[in-house]
Amino acid sequence: MGYFKRNKVFIISISIAAIYGLVARIGFGAFDQMNSFAYLFVVPAVMGAIPHFVKSGEKRKVFMDWILIPWMSVFVFFGLTMIFELEGFLCLVILAAPFMLLGTLIGLIVRFTQINKRNKNKLMISIMLIPAFFAPFEEMIVTPSENFEVRNEIVLNTSKERIWANIIQVDEISDEEYNSGIFQYLGMPRPIKATVSNRGLGAERIGYFSGGLRFIEVIEVFEPLRKAEFSIKLDSSSLRNVAFDHHVLNGNYFHFNTATYQIEERNNQLILSLTSSYFLKSKLNFYGAFWGDLMLEDFQARLLDVIKKRCEYKL
Repeated sequence: MGYFKRNKVFIISISIAAIYGLVARIGFGAFDQMNSFAYLFVVPAVMGAIPHFVKSGEKRKVFMDWILIPWMSVFVFFGLTMIFELEGFLCLVILAAPFMLLGTLIGLIVRFTQINKRNKNKLMISIMLIPAFFAPFEEMIVTPSENFEVRNEIVLNTSKERIWANIIQVDEISDEEYNSGIFQYLGMPRPIKATVSNRGLGAERIGYFSGGLRFIEVIEVFEPLRKAEFSIKLDSSSLRNVAFDHHVLNGNYFHFNTATYQIEERNNQLILSLTSSYFLKSKLNFYGAFWGDLMLEDFQARLLDVIKKRCEYKL
């Protein structure tokens, strides 16, 4: 109780900012605008400003003002979204950069701005309403759509026939074979296996992932020992009950287009490449593409590593 009394303003300021973020998350989620500039950039900026309005009369250490308060507000907000099952770990990692950086930056600006104490409450309320007023104007702007590609490749010391046999149909991948990384621990699904109806053009291929997630693929290009391309469609009935699947995989602003395997000869070596293309439709495609590329590069590198092990070492 003594701790609360000594730090009452500090705790209240963080709580108000975190609750504000939670209300904004619920509101923007209800209108399917979580990938908007207003939510990803304006809301964290407001969250960074709120504590400094609440405690403008308090004299605290510079470190507490500049770093700890904005970051604590974000962490408490993240904790609330986890408690109410609004976000998962991977979604929060994606949100962390704009929320923490902008919260700190705006907190600094507010800290060094002389606020008229008589008007600070009115000013704080006005700032808190900015995202709500900004969002409708943002909706009037045409949302751009773009396609992106991510390519990985690996050198294989084996035959084309062995490579080809391991990319059209993929037998179940054991935990020992798959080298999981940080994204898997944060909630990104890992590949389990892939089955095909038949080996030829137009055949259906189903990719199975952890948690029961499935992607239905159709072989669009089939050039034996050289190239295979699959169109990709999410089987929405297989969605896991996690935030990543519903916010990213089943959202209206991201989807996979194709996955292409290609076997090439270079300098007397066999090179297997895997290229994935995906579609983004948002006003923040640059930020979505950053994370999309990062996660797909990691996923493809780990999958190619499994194929390499099977082609070169598995009997």
